[in-house]
Amino acid sequence: MDIIRNMTEHFARLRRILSKKRKVVMALACVVVFVTTYALILPAITLDKDSAKDKTGMSIKTEQEDVSKDADTPAVSDDSKSTGDVKDDSENAGVSDQMQEKTVSDKTAGQGSEDKAAVGNGSENKSTTDADNKADNNKAADKEKSAAAAAQNLEFKGNDYTITVKCDEKANLPEGTKLKVKEIRKDSKDKAEQTLYKEYYKKATKAVRDEAGNKKKELKFARFFDISFETKDGKEIEPSSKVNVKIEYDKAVDMKKVDDIKAVHFEEKLGVVKTELIKADATVKNEKMTKAGFDAKKFSVYGLVGSEKTLETSVLTAEGKTYTIKVTYDEEAGIPDGAELSAKEIASDSKNYGKYMKQTESRLNMAGQTLTSARFFDIEIQNASGEKIEPKTSVKVEISYDDAVDMSKDESLKIIHFVDKGSELISDVDVSKDKKEISYKQDSFSVTGTIVAGKPSNGQQRMIVLKDGNRYYIVNNDASLTEVGYDETTHTVSVVEPMLWTFNGNNIYFWEIQYDKNNPYSFHTLTDANPTFTWTPPATGEDVSGNYTIRLISRSDNRGLSGRLVQCADTVENNIVIINDNLI
Repeated sequence: MDIIRNMTEHFARLRRILSKKRKVVMALACVVVFVTTYALILPAITLDKDSAKDKTGMSIKTEQEDVSKDADTPAVSDDSKSTGDVKDDSENAGVSDQMQEKTVSDKTAGQGSEDKAAVGNGSENKSTTDADNKADNNKAADKEKSAAAAAQNLEFKGNDYTITVKCDEKANLPEGTKLKVKEIRKDSKDKAEQTLYKEYYKKATKAVRDEAGNKKKELKFARFFDISFETKDGKEIEPSSKVNVKIEYDKAVDMKKVDDIKAVHFEEKLGVVKTELIKADATVKNEKMTKAGFDAKKFSVYGLVGSEKTLETSVLTAEGKTYTIKVTYDEEAGIPDGAELSAKEIASDSKNYGKYMKQTESRLNMAGQTLTSARFFDIEIQNASGEKIEPKTSVKVEISYDDAVDMSKDESLKIIHFVDKGSELISDVDVSKDKKEISYKQDSFSVTGTIVAGKPSNGQQRMIVLKDGNRYYIVNNDASLTEVGYDETTHTVSVVEPMLWTFNGNNIYFWEIQYDKNNPYSFHTLTDANPTFTWTPPATGEDVSGNYTIRLISRSDNRGLSGRLVQCADTVENNIVIINDNLI
């Protein structure tokens, strides 16, 4: 019996020990479960719906969906427990009750410490909440702004052009933004706008010259546009990043003489206009440009300009004056890249100067003009290797002087170009109003002279050349003729000692009127400026009806050294018909 009692006591003692250990383990397990659960649900507690939507793997349900799901979910019945489970519960009721009491007490203690911590850190939690709310508001604003600033193409249609601005999301231009464009025109009726155009043109020209290092580089074309952006409420805004601007013309721009195309931006800061050149991508087909584009961020006045293809050089004269010579050409001229223009003046004390002066005087005398002044330059175009080359087509030559060309209103400026077999006289020369710049077209280059010529006056001398078929003669002092060679291309005469005649600038005009229709040699001469003549019937009694000849003769009298007279005359002749006293 003692053995059974001892065993029973020992078993009961073991059971109590085991029960205590089980309670400790269960308590620790509950703590671990509570802490783990709280740690897991804490992020979810701090999330709002907007933030939760951005998280992957989360599904936000509405209250209606939750109610619907609860209604569809069947309730779990306690009757599902088995008899064995009920028995175990009854047997372990004491242990369970004790564990529940301990768990409740632990939870209560823990809740108390958490409440104290919450009270102690109230200010920190409030600051954190305010910061979170501010961040949420900023996020919401950014989302709204991002949604409104979608990628878009803005377009403006002008009279003969279209401007398109391509914007992405980074530009942050809100939906409904309008593109506003005002062209600044050279031919505007507004004088202020005309003045503004000239200012922009001048600044663009300077910028192009500075970039090219060419003081005479000119613009072939230039158009300027004031571009801006406006919101729905009329507020002017700027893009946050670069956008692409494309300008398309209805009528293509001729690019034959255009060297380069640039976009130019005029930005005003503190009353000072800053000029900036921007690379432009042009669409050119068959030497015609239809559109060009460039990138821009700040908007005000923009321009699209094209500069000419030019070569330029300067010549320093013996008097210390500078002549600037510029050649403008197109693709058809075939002048390669890297070509240079070379020029030097022919000194007045050189042998060649005298030779060129004599040829110039002879050439002008043949044209009935006299030489007043002349300067000669040896001009040529050289390739990158220094070899002389010639343009394949005519090029434009411009010469600028420090001082105005000295010539009277009765004189004209001409160009004489000396070729291998003589010279050519270029009379189609444009002279600027201040007489400091001249321009003309030339096919090839060698020695070229700028000359001032005028009409011969009384007492001056010239050569008289007569043409008989394909043969040419000069008139000598004794009125005899000497055959000479004449080049119709260069208009030069091959003669060693030309006979010069004194020029009389007073022309005499004669009217020769046939008065007898039956006699072709019956002429009456009149010298009046506005003559009148009356036909009378012949003695035979015939009427005056019939055909008659009328001549107008312009004559000048020229005398040689011996005093022999040579008359030069031009005649214009026409026939008239008289019918019943009426002229036809």
